[in-house]
Amino acid sequence: MAAAHTMGVWITDGSLVEWTDTVGLEAAFPTGRWPEVVAGALGGGGLDARLEGIVDEAVAVGGAQVAWRDGGLDVVAEWVALFDAPLAAMDDVGPATPCVVQGMIEGMWLGELAREGEVAWRAAAGGNNVVARGRGIATTLGALATGDEGLAEARATAYVPMLGGGGRAHSVAGADLARLPVVELARAVWKWNRAHPEVDVRGVHFGAAGEMAAYAALPAAAGARRAHQAFLPRYLRRMLELCPRDAREVADEVRAAMFREAIARGEAARPGVPIILTVTDADGRVVGEGALIVKEEER
Repeated sequence: MAAAHTMGVWITDGSLVEWTDTVGLEAAFPTGRWPEVVAGALGGGGLDARLEGIVDEAVAVGGAQVAWRDGGLDVVAEWVALFDAPLAAMDDVGPATPCVVQGMIEGMWLGELAREGEVAWRAAAGGNNVVARGRGIATTLGALATGDEGLAEARATAYVPMLGGGGRAHSVAGADLARLPVVELARAVWKWNRAHPEVDVRGVHFGAAGEMAAYAALPAAAGARRAHQAFLPRYLRRMLELCPRDAREVADEVRAAMFREAIARGEAARPGVPIILTVTDADGRVVGEGALIVKEEER
């Protein structure tokens, strides 16, 4: 795949937040995701189950620097499928479509996410993403969806120096991709891009999945987690019966409060120190590397 300094990548959002600028796709949340648990608790009313997102038209390949913004930058490692041609130029997208899977640093500005009221997804998640440089893992969308060809053991890990001290490693496994509607999502982005061919989309970011996903991670064993999920719908349904509120309004308030707490705890990336992304295949060989630096705050 030809090297590039930047590329257009579809950035998927699978949260319950109602953004002002995202495009809804013909692909829904996968079974078992937290949003579906919550949607079930609300009786399916008031929440949009579609996956949505934006195109970040200049995602850096290999490395980038971004200027500090209030609240700082939250960072996770995720997966992206890269294609040799713009999606709009492809005749079809399906299980047999070849792609290269690569790791990606996804950045989200905490200050934007902590705002009250309407928030634009592009303001929070655009212009701060990095796709790893390297050969990646050549495969097909169908293999991703089924976990074939030894992809389950592949891993993308971002080591993030933290503003509040220390550091943390955020890691995703190839096996996590089988939990997502990979083919359906890529095909839905392809359909959207065919209708908007002026946008050059070369990659599809799949969003969070697995044990470390924002809406799935719980510090508990699998059995306890299942019990918690079984309890949550009844709890939320009863809570809303006692205090009826618009579901999206509640979700928006919870989002703002959550990220204000994250800012207070210093959960942003430390400025001036590289965030390092390493991608390994099923045999443990490095197939991608990247870095993102948040510049020092100007005072």
